[in-house]
Amino acid sequence: MIWTELRLKLREQFGRTFSFYNDKYKSGKRRIKIGTYYPYKFLSYIKEIAPELDVKIWVPYPGAEPLVTIHYNK
Repeated sequence: MIWTELRLKLREQFGRTFSFYNDKYKSGKRRIKIGTYYPYKFLSYIKEIAPELDVKIWVPYPGAEPLVTIHYNK
């Protein structure tokens, strides 16, 4: 599932309770970081509707709020 489709489904399900940031590694791999108060709900929902995606919880530093990250190959 591509990000634009997934983003629409997340907005339908969760409304405006999240923000996101796109970036790209030098290798070309794309990463999307999603900030929300409900990271584990987002993680389970994304895995349910798009099990092929590489979705993980990421904590940038100890004590920080967890983020949901999605890695795309292209």
